Amino acid sequence: MADLYEGEVDSIFVPTDYPSMFSSMETYHNITEDTKIILTQEKKMKKTSSRNSSAGKSVTEPFTILLMGVDSAEEGLSKNTVANGDSLILVTFNPNTLNATMLSIPRDSYVPIACWSGNPENKITHAAAYGTDCMMDTIENYFDVTIDYYAKINFKGLVTLVDTLGGITVEVPQDLCTDNSNREGEVCINAGLQTLNGEQALVLARNRKQLAAGDLDRGLNQQLVIEGILNKVKDMKSINQVMDVLNTVTNNLDTNFTEQQILSFYDIAKDIMNNSLQKDDADLINIEQLYLDGTGQMIYDERSRLVLWDYVPNTASRDDIVKAMKVNLEKEEPEMIKEFSFSINDEDYEKKVTGTGPYKTTFTFDLLPDFTGDSEAQARSYANAHGIRISFSNPNAGGYVIRQSLPANKRIDLINGTVVLTLSGESKPSSTPPANEGSGDKLPNNPPGGGSGTGGGSGSEGSDGGTDGSDGGTGGEDGSGGSGNEGNED
Repeated sequence: MADLYEGEVDSIFVPTDYPSMFSSMETYHNITEDTKIILTQEKKMKKTSSRNSSAGKSVTEPFTILLMGVDSAEEGLSKNTVANGDSLILVTFNPNTLNATMLSIPRDSYVPIACWSGNPENKITHAAAYGTDCMMDTIENYFDVTIDYYAKINFKGLVTLVDTLGGITVEVPQDLCTDNSNREGEVCINAGLQTLNGEQALVLARNRKQLAAGDLDRGLNQQLVIEGILNKVKDMKSINQVMDVLNTVTNNLDTNFTEQQILSFYDIAKDIMNNSLQKDDADLINIEQLYLDGTGQMIYDERSRLVLWDYVPNTASRDDIVKAMKVNLEKEEPEMIKEFSFSINDEDYEKKVTGTGPYKTTFTFDLLPDFTGDSEAQARSYANAHGIRISFSNPNAGGYVIRQSLPANKRIDLINGTVVLTLSGESKPSSTPPANEGSGDKLPNNPPGGGSGTGGGSGSEGSDGGTDGSDGGTGGEDGSGGSGNEGNED
């Protein structure tokens, strides 16, 4: 897409749903007006994946499931396989202890992408453009866990599921408004204990722009929606009810669960309900929330050639999360707490969330600065202090830096060779120095709304592929559409 906008090519092959994939990135806000579809080609292809079946796993032993929400307003997953992977929730469940862990993975998490050559770090949501296998491999590698099952649902599927269940009851944390599943109009929900229909549940699961911590808070809200759905499902009286619900969303749901495994899940759930000494309205399953702590950084993206906001995870937080999941999966022994204190009158008690720390250190990358406007002495001083090799194309010219060979905010550890700077030859910089080639204005590492524990950030370039067919698609298992630039460059 960058080549198209820069005039390097006249047309490119992209998924038909490309506006929703790119429009949240600042450079491509007006992509619908900037480009024109000149040809659309559709081809049905057989779905191939090493994850198609989970028949070898028993549901009576601890297991892991990845829940994926697809950002698409279209009906059916077969035409939306390359829409943005908008939400990722990793769940472990132990049927022996009835304990579950639930982790919402921020879509901007800067992690190694398993299916890219050399496994370079990038936004985790970009792995979705290369199919379900790539996304699952990326998560497995980063969190050192085996994913046994997956379930992927789109906007329409969630709305239909909640409506079929007769709505869900959740404690809405704040007033929220967003457009509906067709990206039209406005749907609003109020704070407090509410019974939400499908469109209202989508507002809670989808809205991030009104939340203080953006995508991180949205992940917690998505967990509320899942808990609400589970509370409704546990009240179903027969397997026929369960199958009827699944049949209503089958067009918008992709999973590797077999029908026999679904039946086994239902049998186990009913046994739990029948044998439990707890009240009907009690939570039979303990859900332990996990939280991936991290820091926001503006990092130059080598593929899109843009500076994007990334969420750099705290490795200590990741390690605590991995420990909690392995304990729940009975792969590690828990650490016993020998001493604790509490007050029965403490009304402000809050359950500790694994992964929140506090941690003594944060992890960020050293980034190349924008040298434009600096004197030769200033540039050399900074470069020497940060281990950056620089040279000047016109060392005797004097003046200030007007351009550099590598873009600002590029990771210093990825620089091979020397950064070449060009001097102006003038003694003083003008009031508006020339912009840095390839990087734009100087950008801070932590923009407003960034930093540890915050959301925000840029949109996805890619999304999930790998269903029975689609209209268009690059990087997945689908055919391709095409678009050409109308001449309006960003």
